[in-house]
Amino acid sequence: MDTRTLKPILDWARSTDLEEVSLRRGEEAIEFQLEGAITTPPSIFPPCSLSPVTARDVGIFRADGQGEASRVEEGDSVTNGQILGHIETGKARHPVRGEADGKIVAAKIEDGQPVEYGQPLFFIQPN
Repeated sequence: MDTRTLKPILDWARSTDLEEVSLRRGEEAIEFQLEGAITTPPSIFPPCSLSPVTARDVGIFRADGQGEASRVEEGDSVTNGQILGHIETGKARHPVRGEADGKIVAAKIEDGQPVEYGQPLFFIQPN
């Protein structure tokens, strides 16, 4: 792109609260970051070998189900697909299943607590 095309784009971008701009017109493309923009590192979390088990529903977490084994606690061994509890959504009960074979290293939920979609419930250290 030539400077006659870029100048109006830059002037417009400076008049907004945008920090980055990406523009594609046909075969031409440009990306730029305005001066003073805050950059975010690619990941704010360090690499981790733990496998999270997250809520796939919104509701109330129940650790035990009728006629099922007792609640799962930190230090317990679990298998991929094992039911770790349920989420009650109205009258329905949705199982929370382990997503790896391994050991529960952190249980972040207790029986009767409300849960949100995507909330971490357990962390498993895979075998």
